[in-house]
This record gives sequence, structure tokens and C-alpha cells, in this order.
Amino acid sequence: MIPAGDYRLYGGDDNLGQFRIIQAEQRFRSALRWLADFESATWPEVRMFLASYCPPGDMLEALIFKVDEWEGKLKPSNVAEKGRSLRSELYLAMASFRRGLDPLSLVGSIVSPLDQHDTLPWDIISERAYLRPFQGDGGFLTITGPPRQGKTGVAMLYAEMFLRHDPRAVVLSNVILSHPVERFHETEGMKALIGHVKKAIPERRKWLWIFDDAGLEWLKQRAMAGTALDLERFARIVPKHGGSFIYIDQREGGVPTTISEFAESRIRCLRPGFAVLRIPDLPPAVRDIPRPLTPYISEARSTFSIDMTFEELSREIPRPPQGREVG
Repeated sequence: MIPAGDYRLYGGDDNLGQFRIIQAEQRFRSALRWLADFESATWPEVRMFLASYCPPGDMLEALIFKVDEWEGKLKPSNVAEKGRSLRSELYLAMASFRRGLDPLSLVGSIVSPLDQHDTLPWDIISERAYLRPFQGDGGFLTITGPPRQGKTGVAMLYAEMFLRHDPRAVVLSNVILSHPVERFHETEGMKALIGHVKKAIPERRKWLWIFDDAGLEWLKQRAMAGTALDLERFARIVPKHGGSFIYIDQREGGVPTTISEFAESRIRCLRPGFAVLRIPDLPPAVRDIPRPLTPYISEARSTFSIDMTFEELSREIPRPPQGREVG
């Protein structure tokens, strides 16, 4: 570390040197958070990264032309060439960029792998803020991340907040509980789900559907003609019937397009107790995520059967009562 008294040797007085270190540190933390959540990256964000963190030269030129080739065909997280992913290429680009930094900026760009700067503890954020995706008639949220990194736990925290926020609301999910919980109904298939929705709508109850291990079930259903499409069509109309939807999958790229287009809010669980957020007006990441009180069996793999067609479930779902909104 450069002694404080030597800052002037690298471009100004103490205050200017400290400012440059802080600015470099913030920019590199931001880039590293974005790369850690690369499953959610968009092509405009990739272009912005290249313009900001990749030094001019052959690498930048080659990557820009490659982006023109890949865009519209693949998601950034799905790009791989010669055994290397696009994320790896961007890490190399950022490392090359750091090589050209002045000593102060280089010092500021060194970040610990376990760093949690610019994060807030989970409990310091209000439940109302977390539930913002479900305001109004209802909405969508996706929760993704590698296995055993806390996805279902975060979903159960959402279930608890949802039930506390509205004492008449119900949660419907294929997550397996160890014992019954009031207003939490296990739904292992579409018929069971629609059965509870049919009760909630006439009673003007809000309902939250949590679909766990969704990616595995979606792939299975796609092997059966039409069933996956029926499920996607139903998911799109959930808010029209007073419902909200949480889709849990390991990969952001595995979220069906029709769902990801509607789910503007996303949570990426990177390790137990830590997650990256893409929810309006919330911080970019939270730490110290508590364990939920809901007694679910974490070792059990959730299942969900598509045991009715979209036309059948459309006939089964009653219209909301006239004269007032559901909720």
C-alpha cells in the first residue's frame, strides 16, 4: 500500500489521491458484481462493459465484432468459443485494462474475493420494498443460482413476507413442507393449483404461486407436446387473476422467454446468505440472509405435473368478482 504521504507523487494532494482510489474501487466492484451475475447480462450491458473496461486494441476490436455476430442468436451467458465463455473473455479484458492503470487506480481496483462492499443486511430492508414486484394486481419474480445456494430459502422468506403483509393471502407451491402451515398450500400439479386459485378468486384473496425446481420440470414437460406451452400461457395470465408468480431455477438462461419478459425483478443467489438483486430501488446485493421459519424439506426435490390443458384451466378459473379488485 502506498503511504498516505506519497499520494502527491502520483497525481495530486492527499484528498485527490484518496478520491481516485475510491473511484477506482467503486468502478471495479460494480464490474465484478455484474460479472458474478452474468446469467442476467444483456447485450447492451456487454457493450457498455467493453467500452468502459476493455483497453483499446486488438482484443477490444475482436470482441466488438464478435458481439455483432452473437447478438440476436444467443444470450451473453450462453456464448462459448474454443472452450472459453464470454464471461472469461471479459475477465481477461478487465485484467488487461488494470495493467495500464496508474498506481493509485491499481490500488483501488484490488477487491477481495469475499468482499461484500455496497451490500446491506437482508433485515435492514423493509418487507414492503422486497414485495414491490407484487404491487397492484400482482407480478413476477425469478430466483436463480447454483444448487444449494439458498434459492428455496429466499422463496420461503418471500412466502412469509407475503402472508404477513396480507392476512387473507395464500401461498401455493410445490415446495414440500415437513408439517402443515396455515394459508400455505402444497400443489404438486396444475389441478391442485387451480383448485386453490378457484377458492381464492371469489373470496378476493391475493395468492402467490412459488414454482420450485422449475427448470427441471419445464424441460420434462417440453418432451410432451404442448404442455410446456400451456404452462407458459397460464403463467402470463397469473396477475390478471389476483396472483403473483415466483419462478425458481438454477440458471437465468433456463428461464423461459415468455416468463423472463414479464419478470423485471430478479434475485441471483450466489452463496448461502448472499444474493445479487435486480429489483427497482433496492441495493445491488444483500448479505446475512436469514433462514426462513417455514418448515420445508430442503433435501426433497419438488415436482409439478401438468395434468390439464390450458383450455381446461381457462374454463376452470372463475372471473374476479365485479365491482372491486381482487385483494
